[in-house]
Parts: sequence; C-alpha cells; structure tokens
Amino acid sequence: MNKTDVLIVGAGPSGLMAAIRLVKAGFTVAIFEKETFPHIKTCGDLVTLEGLNLLKSVGLKQWLTGFRRVDTLRLSSPKEQIIDIPASDSTSEASIRIVPREHLDAKLAETAVHAGAILYQGERVFNAAIDSTKGVQVSTRSATYRGDILLLADGSHAPITRKLGLLKEPPDLMAARQYLTAPQVNPEGPLELHFQKNVIPGYTWLFPEGNGVVNLGCGTYTRYVSSKKIDLFNVIETFKRSDPILANRLINAKPLGPIKAHPLRTHLGGTLTHGDRFLVLGDAAGLISPLTGEGITSGMLSGTLAAEFISNAFAVSDFSAQQLMPYTKKLKDHFGKNRRAAQILRRAMLEPLFLNNFFKLFVKMMIWQNSLS
Repeated sequence: MNKTDVLIVGAGPSGLMAAIRLVKAGFTVAIFEKETFPHIKTCGDLVTLEGLNLLKSVGLKQWLTGFRRVDTLRLSSPKEQIIDIPASDSTSEASIRIVPREHLDAKLAETAVHAGAILYQGERVFNAAIDSTKGVQVSTRSATYRGDILLLADGSHAPITRKLGLLKEPPDLMAARQYLTAPQVNPEGPLELHFQKNVIPGYTWLFPEGNGVVNLGCGTYTRYVSSKKIDLFNVIETFKRSDPILANRLINAKPLGPIKAHPLRTHLGGTLTHGDRFLVLGDAAGLISPLTGEGITSGMLSGTLAAEFISNAFAVSDFSAQQLMPYTKKLKDHFGKNRRAAQILRRAMLEPLFLNNFFKLFVKMMIWQNSLS
C-alpha cells in the first residue's frame, strides 16, 4: 500500500485549497477525484471577495483577471419591483467575479499538482477506514492508500462521509441550472436574483458570464421538490419563455447542455466535521450559504483552515479528536452568526407579502441614501 501524510477525498475547491496549503507546508498529499479535469459542475460560478482573496493568496491573482467582474446585483420581488445594488466600485478591486467551476477546479488542480500534490483523476473512492492509532486508508478499484489523516471533501452527496456515519441529516436545499448562449442578454449586465411567485421559498438567478453565455438556475427547499410543490426544471423553462424583467431576452437562447440539479447542504452542525484523524470540508460539512446557495468561498476557507490545524497536529504528532476540535470551533465562529441570521431571513421568505414589503422598504432606504449623497 502507498503511504502519504494526508489523503483527500474530492478535488473541488475545498479539497484542492487544502492540498495546496499542505504541500507548500511540506507535507505529502494524495487527492482522489472520481471525475477527470476539466469537468462541468452544477454551480452558480460566483466567487465573492473572500474567495477571490484566497485564490490570490495561492498565486492566482493574474489568472482571475480573465474572468468577468460584477459591479451590480439586481433583485426583483414577487411583484416584479426591481432593486439594483452596487457590488463594488468599478475603480477598485473586484468584489465578485464569475469563475465557472470547469475552469476554477482545473486551475486549482493544476496549482496543487505543480506544488507537489499527487492527484488521482478518474479514481473513485469506494471505502475509507480510520484507525485512531494506526492511521487512515482509502480504497479505489485499483489500489488501497494509507495516510496519517483523512480529509473528506466529497461534496453535498458526500458518499464517503455518509459511509463513515458522519452525516446527521440529508441536504436541505436543491438547485438546478442550465448554461445557455443568450445574444439578447447584456454580457456585462448585473447578476440577477428574482424572487418569483412560482419558486417561493427560493429564487431564480441569471448570471451573465461575460462571453455570451448565461448561467440560469433556481433553488428551493429539498422538501418542496420531493413533494412536487415546486418543479425546478419547469421554473427554468418558464423563465426562458418570459423572464420578469425584460420579456423575451431568452427567447433566442440556445442550451449548451441539459438542465442539471444538485443538492445543497447548508446546516453547519448537520455533519460531524472532526474526529480522530479526520476533518470534513466544504459542502459535505454543510458550509453552503443558507441564503444565497454560494459554497465556493466557504469551501476554500474550510480547506485553508483544515491545512492550518493539520499542520498543528503534525507538529505535536497528535491526530486525536481533541487536537482537531479547534477546526470545528473555528467553522462555527466564522459562519455561525451569519448563518443564524440567514436562516431567520430564509424562513421569513416563505411569505411573498414579506418579500414585497421588504423590497418597498429597501427602495425607500436607497432613495433616502441617494438624496444625502
């Protein structure tokens, strides 16, 4: 069996960011990814300021300039009232960029390998085992690999995290998206979030990617999808026929692939995120935003934190749950307050009346603020 310091299951933003940090700190790392690069993921492709800074910290500042910056967010209420919100000053560094996962994951993988990580592409992990005294191991069809510590970055489906009994509950949100060529959509236009009557609770998004392609998607609670109260595929098709802001913008749009759906875990605490010789990262840890559904930034941050606490564990040759517990505490400290606020607001979004009143109040506040400037 092959021996490595750290074994990572899943080569998404969380696992790859951890790998980059760890190999730069001098550890040997093996990453296992069931897909091969590049591959398309079901994602909104939005990277926020914190995520952009994390990517810059591993040498990708210049690379990021090749992707469109976003300076305006556009929201619409169930009554189709529109609000434009500045996302960043056009004269300053971008606060938001659209970076398709096909490119992001491939670039992070390239960076990790260049730094010294071993990447096994097209290598699905079927089993993992943890022995608190002897170490960890993962098994693929071709071989079994040993290590000192295991990082589980296996996404919202979390097959290995689930197999190890670390999941306490199923995913709570479901999202669907489709890429389209849309010549009538401004390629440099705002990121749009539409709170429509036919997808409450939830919203529809339209993200122009800057090259004539748009990412069109929607999301809601998993229970509304499973009970057939909301059909996400139908929501997307209806939006294409008549979007709520400028009718017929997508009338000549051409799909670049099928509509794809994906579960989202947003409950921090719904997964056991640390234990003897293991940490759980990113989507598998329930780090997706419960309000926006964005998970790239939180995933990369969890990978960065995991590398820090693993380095500490190696420094004292202690891989116990007690030694690794500060990782979970750090996640709760960083994400907990915002998550509680988002959960409250998300519950309030169950009512269209609340959303319409919120938009009215927000518009009044913006008019008042503009009058002072």
